[in-house]
Amino acid sequence: SSGINAEYGESNNWVLRSVTERKDQHIPHVVISSVEHDSVALPARALRDQNLLRLSEVALERDGTLSPDRVLAVCTPETRLVSIMQANNETGVVFDVGEIARRVRDQWPDCLIHTDAAQALGKIPVS
Repeated sequence: SSGINAEYGESNNWVLRSVTERKDQHIPHVVISSVEHDSVALPARALRDQNLLRLSEVALERDGTLSPDRVLAVCTPETRLVSIMQANNETGVVFDVGEIARRVRDQWPDCLIHTDAAQALGKIPVS
């Protein structure tokens, strides 16, 4: 499912908060890149600091890309959300969110995938 609303920070916050509201026996695990926009990183860290989720921040490669292998390496059966920006707002590097999503969903079909595509809209095809 996808959605667009008036303000992307609100959307990102809603996605992160919704993961903490799922009722199961585990504290949800969330994966983000180490360079996520503050509209994702700051609320994710705040929820972590409130012990509402466990957070993994995946480091980039030396060339500024994000390896799907690195993302998969931190995912666990408790991973409820992988949130990766489509395009880095500082470097312009485009992350292969489609490949990351495919590989995560192959192993964990119930894991939610989220992308902040605000910097990519109008510059590259986004679907």
